Amino acid sequence: MNFFCSALLQINPWPTVEYYKSLAEDFSRFYSGDEMLLPPVETEFQAPLPHPLRRAIAIARVISTKVAMLEELRMAYNLRDREVLEHISGRKAGKSSSSGRNGVGISSKSSTDPRYNKIPTIPFLRELIQELVDAHRLEWFYHYKPFGWEHIEARYGTLDARLGK
Repeated sequence: MNFFCSALLQINPWPTVEYYKSLAEDFSRFYSGDEMLLPPVETEFQAPLPHPLRRAIAIARVISTKVAMLEELRMAYNLRDREVLEHISGRKAGKSSSSGRNGVGISSKSSTDPRYNKIPTIPFLRELIQELVDAHRLEWFYHYKPFGWEHIEARYGTLDARLGK
């Protein structure tokens, strides 16, 4: 039974980080970050329509970061590399981190170490999730007004609380 379980963990049937990154890039071709909204649609409220790909791009970025983090966490945990685990948690180097323009959160102390440059951190993932919440909220309020948003917000709050621990 142990052999079977370990063999299943070695086989990766799920799409890789590259798949989700390319998906986000493909969506981004049709959406630039400067134009967050499409022109107003003729409705009785005259509210601007949220761009339909904004939330899809945010979802693809969050998933690609989570998949990359899972791969790094699994490897660091198996190798018992405590430094990498602390880097991913964002607790090393004074518990501060900033997000780099390369799409990866880099903690301040480990930014000089080249092996940490491509490893995403939990604080960076939380920033991406906040972008997803903002995009989802804009779309939700356009279509449904505030009705039911508190349930969606509770789910995002739970996710953020889990990542914060």
